[in-house]
This record gives sequence, C-alpha cells and structure tokens, in this order.
Amino acid sequence: MKKLFRKTATIITLITMLLLASISSEAATKYNSGNWTYTINNNVATITGYKGSESNITLPTSLGGYPVKHVGYSSFKDNISISSVVIPEGIETIGDYAFLNCSYLETVKIPKSIKNIGTGSYSGGCFENCIRLETVTLTEGGAEEAEIHPGVFKKCTALKSIVIPANYKNTGNSAFEGCTSLKTVVIKGNSDKYFERTVDYASFKDCNSILSVEIPEGFTTIGDYAFLNCSYLETVKI
Repeated sequence: MKKLFRKTATIITLITMLLLASISSEAATKYNSGNWTYTINNNVATITGYKGSESNITLPTSLGGYPVKHVGYSSFKDNISISSVVIPEGIETIGDYAFLNCSYLETVKIPKSIKNIGTGSYSGGCFENCIRLETVTLTEGGAEEAEIHPGVFKKCTALKSIVIPANYKNTGNSAFEGCTSLKTVVIKGNSDKYFERTVDYASFKDCNSILSVEIPEGFTTIGDYAFLNCSYLETVKI
C-alpha cells in the first residue's frame, strides 16, 4: 500500500513538473518589439498586444524576424486611441475579441490573405461594439476560402455598407447583428469556386436600415432569423 502511495505521489509530482515546464515555455515565447507584443510558434509570429498611442496604424508583416500570420485574441481590446487599422497581406487570422470595444475605430482594411475573421467557437466578435466603425474593406481576389465567424461585426452601429468577396463562404451567426446603420450589402457571386456558401443564423438580424439584398448563385442556405427585424427591407433577390 505504501509503495503504491509513493508511486502515485511520484507520478503526480512528475505531471506537475511537466505542466510547470510547459507554462514556463509558453511564457518564454512572449516578446516585445517597439509598441508590439507577440509570441512565436512554429516560426510564425502572433500579435498579442499594442502599447502605442497612434491613431492610424498598419500592423507589421514581421516581428523578431518571423512572419506575422495572426492577430491574437483580445490583442487590441478596449483600445481608445486607434481610429484606423490596415491589416497587411500575409496575415491569415484575426482572433476573437481582437478589436472588441475599440470605440474610436472608424476604418479597417482586411487583406485577401485572410482565411478566418474570428474563430469557429464564438467567444466574442473581433470588431464587436466598435460603435464608430463606418468602413470595412474586405479585399477581393483571395485564392483561399475565407470565413466570417460568429459575431464579428455585431453592434457596429455606424457601419453603412459591406461588400463580401466571392471567396468568403459564409456570414457567421450574428456576424452583422445590430448594425443599425447598415444600408448596403453586396455579396459577390462565385462562378469558378466549388464550395457551399451560407448566410448563417441571425447574420443580419436587427439591421433595420437595409433596403435590399441580393443573394447570388452558390448559396445553399439562409439560416433562421438571418434578416429578422430588418424593418425597412423592401426587396430580396435569391
């Protein structure tokens, strides 16, 4: 019995040491470069924070000699200095909460290299509650399938229009919910790409300024509540 207890205690100690080593290793991958904080994983940099006060920023394409591929979770959350952001070519993902509550953010340019805006498991929209965000440019011409995940632009109440390029396969659940100034939605058709496209659950719910919507060929699903309470919607072409 004592031997069994000693073996169990030894195993627990080893597991604890391994966990601590793992945590220490993760912490060691966090770096600073000027106003930027970032991590390195598999020779790729992820932006984790910004310490500057500039209002117009362009994200770096490399940090520490590594290419920047990801904008990390909560990396700009609650920032009140930024008014415009250019995300350069090469960046592939924007994490949940990345720009949540950036209340002075007005314009965002997103490159054609983007594959995911947000994540599949919704914890908070990338640009949710950016109440002054008026202009979002999703650059056209991307070769890869891209996704707008749930809640990405939820309650961006100043957003007036959005053009969704042909390589975007969906508008995620509640992606534009509560964008009360949104009048124009253009979804580009896709004649040479072979994947299903969807307008997901509550994507444009409570967008009560939309006047017309055209859903092009290639879309297979319009989710429940997709246009619920769009009280000024007059024409829909499917």
